[in-house]
Amino acid sequence: MDPSDRDRNDLGKSAPRDTDGPTPANGRPGEDDRWLRSAVENSSEIVTIVEPDGTLRYASPAWERILGYDPEEAVGKMNVLDLVHPEDLAHVLEETEKALAEGGVATNEAEYRFRHRDGSWRWMESVGTYLLEDSEVGGVVVTSRDVTRRKEAEIRLREAEEKYRTLVEQIPVVTYIDHVDETSSAIYMSPQVEEMIGYTPEEWLEDPELWIKVLHPEDKEEILAEDRRTNESGDPFRVEYRMVSKGGHVLWVRDEAVLVRDGQGAPLYWQGIMHDVTERREAEEALRRSETSLAESQRMAHLGTWEWDVETGEVWWSDETYRIHGFDPEEDIAFLEKVEDAFFPEDLPLYRRKIEGALSGEAEGYDYEHRLRRSDGEVRWVHGQAEVLRGDVGEPLRLIGTVHDVTERKALEDRLRYQAYYDALTGLPNRQLFLDRLGRALARTRRRRDRRVALLFMDLDGFKVVNDSLGHEVGDLLLVAVAARLKGCLRPEDTLARFGGDEFVVLVEDVEAADEAVRVAERIIDELKNRFVLGGRELYARTSIGIAIGEDRTKDPDDLLRDADTAMYRAKDEGASYSVFEPAMYKKAIDRLGAENDLGRAVEQEQFVVHYQPIVSLRTGEVSAVEALVRWEHPQRGLLDPEEFVPMAEESGLVIPMGVQVLREACLRASEWQESHPRTPPLVMSVNLSARQLSRHDLAESVEGVLKETGLAGSCLTLDITETVYVRALAGNTATLDRLRGLGAKISIDDFGMGYSSLAYLKRLPADSLKIDRSFVRGLGEDVEDTAIVHMIIELAHTLGLEVVGEGVEREEQARLLRDMGCDMAQGYHFAKPLPPEGIPALLSSSNRI
Repeated sequence: MDPSDRDRNDLGKSAPRDTDGPTPANGRPGEDDRWLRSAVENSSEIVTIVEPDGTLRYASPAWERILGYDPEEAVGKMNVLDLVHPEDLAHVLEETEKALAEGGVATNEAEYRFRHRDGSWRWMESVGTYLLEDSEVGGVVVTSRDVTRRKEAEIRLREAEEKYRTLVEQIPVVTYIDHVDETSSAIYMSPQVEEMIGYTPEEWLEDPELWIKVLHPEDKEEILAEDRRTNESGDPFRVEYRMVSKGGHVLWVRDEAVLVRDGQGAPLYWQGIMHDVTERREAEEALRRSETSLAESQRMAHLGTWEWDVETGEVWWSDETYRIHGFDPEEDIAFLEKVEDAFFPEDLPLYRRKIEGALSGEAEGYDYEHRLRRSDGEVRWVHGQAEVLRGDVGEPLRLIGTVHDVTERKALEDRLRYQAYYDALTGLPNRQLFLDRLGRALARTRRRRDRRVALLFMDLDGFKVVNDSLGHEVGDLLLVAVAARLKGCLRPEDTLARFGGDEFVVLVEDVEAADEAVRVAERIIDELKNRFVLGGRELYARTSIGIAIGEDRTKDPDDLLRDADTAMYRAKDEGASYSVFEPAMYKKAIDRLGAENDLGRAVEQEQFVVHYQPIVSLRTGEVSAVEALVRWEHPQRGLLDPEEFVPMAEESGLVIPMGVQVLREACLRASEWQESHPRTPPLVMSVNLSARQLSRHDLAESVEGVLKETGLAGSCLTLDITETVYVRALAGNTATLDRLRGLGAKISIDDFGMGYSSLAYLKRLPADSLKIDRSFVRGLGEDVEDTAIVHMIIELAHTLGLEVVGEGVEREEQARLLRDMGCDMAQGYHFAKPLPPEGIPALLSSSNRI
């Protein structure tokens, strides 16, 4: 059962029904009944009498006028509780119970919805008085008035207020209302303030000083002054300032407030909003920094920007654009006039055509490099670019462009161009420029079939010795001096170039035959015979020159250059000052190249074998040492002697890896033979060193590594160095020789007696022994001078504490004479030819005497 039904039944238990109409307050009819009825029936409010169960006992005429029900049809038949809105019924019953508890008089007005006859709901405001009969409720007198319009207005107002509050609390800004008195607390603060600044709305309302507390210290004085001013003037408060949030971070806010006044103009309160503009301020600061950085970057890069409004003629230039053109950024200038005045006359017409082409639509823009002369007279190179912005029908609206000062780049390009085509040391054309000129010269021979070009290729003989002995600085001075002299030997139209190192090339045009080129070569040779004085030193520069003649039909630049280079090497091989190219030379050069390639493969594949020649003690006849002599096991040509490949290996540099292979093999053999044929003193291994090997700074480390690898003691290794190389070592330094002797190795001077000043160096160089050259040994006993020289060398060597070895002993008489002169050791075919490794052990037997 519905609760309302229960309540209605309970109320009806003490309410006997009476259908005779209203009863006077005193319960007795009288004269006042007519007056009372008239007042009730003419009242604008509804007066009803309702039985305790809700049945309508009486309804004034206003019942029909306001609610549409005919009283005659309703009285006694309608229960008013059925017409109350279900949502309001409980409230009505609650008010009824409250009235009963207070003695039967309802002191509170009850508002509820009542159904109109047409089905709509009307808001009624009612006050009821209970009729008591014998202390029980006999009925209720209810006075009601229609308050629908007021309630609907209140509802609309409440809904509007809710919508406004929702709007205020949802928008991403803080809304506030504040007293005019700056010391008073806020009247209202929207919830967004907590998310923005960290303080709750309640904290803002409770602490009137909170706004002042959160102001950034650097902004506080200015903002408070503005707050006082607007309070006094009533002007809107619109400022941006920083706040410090509850968490300690700084934020920017934009605060906008207006003063709300009453009808008489008196100020009531401030109403405002606060935006968090931190991101915008940071973006503005980033933009400012970006603009500053851009301006600085443009200044550093010498890059300016500009815009030109074609319709209005207005021009905007960046500061750097002004500076590039030599103008003050504050100067008001006419764009075209000032710019064009600075142009070089020969550059201006093309610039104008490019501008006209861009504006007419022939081109999207322009790209142009030109010179300008600034107002201070300085000439600068600039690179201009521009694009055209056009309207809907293609008309030019704006020209937007950049101007880049490329003066430094141009200067750099000039320097790079010079470096690309000219030698930095001598200022002469380099290989690239020379070949270009040679190609052009050959092409010109087409027009004159009887004329040719001559090419002279030369290098300086012995220039490496100058560098190694006196240093590269002196070498560079010599190259510069040589270049100057060579220029003096040539015609102005001839081309002299330096190819690098000590190589120079001359191009002589318009020659009929090789004789003309030969005369040029002879002038050069004669000029270089004169001494050079550099750094207080007197130097001489000798040269070898190769000459090649060609024309466009028979030669290209590379071929002609190759021919001249080939002829130069022929001159070197023959000891001549110059040589003219012949086709046979090319074949020989090709053969030499093939041999060098074969030699390179021999090094890679270790095709070298080592033979050993005994060195015999002339006192005991025993083999005291062996000399390692390299041979090349050529795949096609068989076993080759050293003179067939060692010079080529020396020149190409392949002697370095080849020498390491020979040294390792020789030391390994010596170590094996010492173990198989022990003696005191132990067997010594003698190995030749070339000039290239001796010039390497890592020679001592290489020898030390081989000794450790093979287990041979350093004292059992003798390194043979020819006298010429030995003397050259003193011209440089003896550090390498000293390091080798520090390993225990002995130094032997090979081919002694062939040098032009060997005796002067003997006492100054570290050495342990010397070998008398075979050319002197060959004349022993037959040639008095050779015999005397050999005797003198032996005596001198012993005086200096050196052992002596006689080379090339082929007869017993030579051996006897060497022994009689006191020579210590000897080697040659008389004792044994160079033997393969398997032939040596038989000679090492203790019972064997040679």
